Amino acid sequence: MGMALDERISGLLENIQAKQDDWNRRGPLVENQIRNLKALLQTADEQLRNLQEQEQDIRTKISTQTENEHEHEKIDKFFNSVSILLNEDVEEIDARALSGQCSSLVLSINAFLQQQENAPRIERLRVEQEKLVQKIVRTQNAINQLDKLTESHEFAQNFIEHHINRISEVFGALHMPKEFDRLVLHEKQLTGVRGSALVPIKHMSTGQKTAVALSVFLTLNSAMKTAPHFILIDEPVSNIDDLNILSLLDFLREMVIEHGKQIFFTTANYNVRKLFRRKFSFLEHEMIEYCFERTTNLKTSVTVKQYDQRELTEKKVISFTS
Repeated sequence: MGMALDERISGLLENIQAKQDDWNRRGPLVENQIRNLKALLQTADEQLRNLQEQEQDIRTKISTQTENEHEHEKIDKFFNSVSILLNEDVEEIDARALSGQCSSLVLSINAFLQQQENAPRIERLRVEQEKLVQKIVRTQNAINQLDKLTESHEFAQNFIEHHINRISEVFGALHMPKEFDRLVLHEKQLTGVRGSALVPIKHMSTGQKTAVALSVFLTLNSAMKTAPHFILIDEPVSNIDDLNILSLLDFLREMVIEHGKQIFFTTANYNVRKLFRRKFSFLEHEMIEYCFERTTNLKTSVTVKQYDQRELTEKKVISFTS
């Protein structure tokens, strides 16, 4: 039994180290994301310059349209002159002058038709330019936020330093009996204080290490403004005794009542399941249990249940197999 606990402790320490290494590896990934966003911003700048050139071209065409309006005035004058000529004797009509005015009229009409044909394309380019400008602004904001991010291990260290008192309080609430007076940071490591003695995490029992990890996790969830309003806990009681299971469930119950947290709690222990049901059945229809069972044909059967605290009875809501 002792060897099994030592192996689980060693596994937990290796898992902690692996997570620390993973945090360290994420720094280059963030830097790579920043480089990609900067490349995207550069591409967006080039596209914006192209759109600005197209905008200048559009402005030139608009100026041409203004000139066309002057041509329209000439056309009006032409029609007026033609009307006057047609009212005169045919012998008095100047054919050469009439031909020149007709040619000028054709050029003006062609210019006007070309401008009308380009109008939809001009509008599409204007809309695309507005969207591109918005993308550039969002990309720049993302780059600014990424530049503000700290390295993962540095963030974890700073968080523990600033919240060590709260972490120690949560640890005191979770771990029974109170073998340690409090948790402190000693040489940048979480350490238990037992009287005048300092006990590093590596010298704690498996249950105590689990309580320390849960204390940091729950404090992080409570302290972060952007943290989700729910908590996912997968088999948190596998390494702790019955007394500490009660302490953990009481603490989670307090988070539900005082802070409105939603709890997702998984366990394969039938007794823990019953205890959890009694602790949280006060939520009535808001407490739902999903029972997963493996059938003989390797399919999973899922049963959804609700409980009535007043009668301590369960009600099967739905059952299906996948």
